[in-house]
Amino acid sequence: MPFFILMSKFKPIYISPKSREGGKELTIISATLLVFVLLILALDIIDFNLVVMFLTSVISVAFLIGILKINEPKVSYQIDQHGIIYHHQRGMLKIPWSSIQRVDIPKISGRELAYVGIKLKDISSTVELSHLRVLSKMVVEQRSILIQSIATDGRYINEAENMVLNPEPFKTEELVYKGVQAMYAHHISALDKLLGLHILLSNSTLDREPSAFVSLLRQQQLLASQVIESE
Repeated sequence: MPFFILMSKFKPIYISPKSREGGKELTIISATLLVFVLLILALDIIDFNLVVMFLTSVISVAFLIGILKINEPKVSYQIDQHGIIYHHQRGMLKIPWSSIQRVDIPKISGRELAYVGIKLKDISSTVELSHLRVLSKMVVEQRSILIQSIATDGRYINEAENMVLNPEPFKTEELVYKGVQAMYAHHISALDKLLGLHILLSNSTLDREPSAFVSLLRQQQLLASQVIESE
C-alpha cells in the first residue's frame, strides 16, 4: 500500500480517561451542599452533632474527589505513528512502537488485573524518554501489585525487598542507569519477571474496555510497522 495512503489512515488517536467523568458535577454539587450545611450551622438552625459532622465529612470527601477528577489530564493517551504517550499528572511516559513486543491483560493466578500490560523488547527508550516524576510515581503506585504478585507466586519471597524497591544502579549491556531511572528499570524488570509484562496502564485511564484498548494498540502497532516498511 502506498506510503501516503497508510499515513492518511494513521491519524493520531487521543484517549480521554473515564476517571474524569462526573468530576465537574460532583464538585459543584458537593460544594453547594457544603456551603448550605455551613450556612445553617452559622445561623444556628441546627446544632452541630455527630450526624452533621458525619454529613460534613462525607460532603468534604466528595468535594475533594471531584477536584481530583477535574485535575486529571484531559487526554490520558496519545497514540500516533511513533508510539504511545501516556499523559500522567506528573508528566509523560513514552513508549515507542519499536520497543513493544506484546500488549496483553496481566493476570495473577488466572485473575485479570485492572490494567493493560505492555511487554518491551528494549526498556531503554521508555526509561530515557519519559519524565522522571512519572517514573517515580509509577514505582510507588504499582508497589502493591508487586507485593501481591510476589506473595502469590512464592518463588521470589527472598528477593521481595529488592523487587519492590531497589535504589541500586541498573546495568544493561550498554548503559548504567542511576537514581529514579534505575528504580524504574528495576521495577519494570520485576513486573516482567512476575507477570511477563513490563508496563502496567490502569483501566481507570482508559475510555473503553481493556480488551478493546488492547486490540486498538495491536492494530496501531501493525499499521505503524506497515508505514515503516513502505517508506
